[in-house]
Amino acid sequence: MPKQRGRPGLLREPLPPAHPGFPQGAKLAPQNHRIMGEYFVFLDESGDDNLVKPDPRYPLFVLVAVAIEKEYHNTTALREFAEFKSRYMTPGQVLHTVDMVRNQKGFQFLQDPARREAFYQALNDLIARTDFTLIAALLDIPAAVARWGVRQRTPYVYLMQLLLERVYFLLRGKGTAQVFAECRQPQLDALIEAEFSRVRNGATMIRPASLMGRLFPEGIRFLPKSANPGAELADLLATPVGRYHLGRPSPISEEVVQTKLYRRPADGQVNGWGRIVQP
Repeated sequence: MPKQRGRPGLLREPLPPAHPGFPQGAKLAPQNHRIMGEYFVFLDESGDDNLVKPDPRYPLFVLVAVAIEKEYHNTTALREFAEFKSRYMTPGQVLHTVDMVRNQKGFQFLQDPARREAFYQALNDLIARTDFTLIAALLDIPAAVARWGVRQRTPYVYLMQLLLERVYFLLRGKGTAQVFAECRQPQLDALIEAEFSRVRNGATMIRPASLMGRLFPEGIRFLPKSANPGAELADLLATPVGRYHLGRPSPISEEVVQTKLYRRPADGQVNGWGRIVQP
């Protein structure tokens, strides 16, 4: 997906999420229930984090987390993504939103309406049957600047803390998790790494503080864009989350996105749990 970065914007400390989200009637996202397993959490983003001059066509910064069991990811998901690619793509090709939107780097065939329809129908089916949970955090940049001004923290690290707190509630009692982010500029990667360490050391609303360190026993890892099902899912879903928030269509089914969002187990509430909108 497009990764345009302006000057790092800064925000105040997180406030409680308090905006309406996707319809309440969507069914619960499928979730694993194996005890003390190992999980992967993949982060990816959509939009520009420039608070000084936001893009009027897409004035959002979206960060998503895809949580998926490690063994399932490395076997079933890997196999099914490979089978999908063998039908529609070339060997070694990566599912990458920006290339699909621009019909480039092997996705030129999407200019053909019939092939495009077949591709996206099969892709939506693949996403729907893959067992993972999605958590999305959205920052309305103009509203954030109007309310808070330009202050302490960059949008990425601000939203990452909100996501990781929800990941804790999703996975508590189920095992441990390794978090992956796409590698960027060295300065930004260092900032993300430092923020992740801060979260692991207990700088969140989770108490006792040691719980976050138990869930995330290792530091965050950075990956290049690669043919990796978890990373590809995060890439594929970040932009549709933002587009649907703006009332715009996406070839990735809104119904599929809704069914993958994390919901509070007690009542299925998605707002503030699987979908956090700030401010």
